[in-house]
Amino acid sequence: MRSQAINLDMKTRDLHLGKVELKRTRSRVMHLDIKTRGLHLSRAYALLSYAPRHEEPTPWPSLCAPEPCTSLSLCTPKSHLGMKT
Repeated sequence: MRSQAINLDMKTRDLHLGKVELKRTRSRVMHLDIKTRGLHLSRAYALLSYAPRHEEPTPWPSLCAPEPCTSLSLCTPKSHLGMKT
């Protein structure tokens, strides 16, 4: 099966925070996998199967952690949500 994946390994000088993987497979399902030292979160998102195939691929969300913290959030720019900036 052909798939596209984005991997992000989060490290600081003294601490390995974990690994985030965002994968889009040929079956149009997006899978988010977050692994930290003591926690493993996994979630699959089904994408609309009737979307036109000639449409530009949706940009990947970006991982946002603006300052040292214990939690992470996935952010999509407002322009990708149909909002005007």
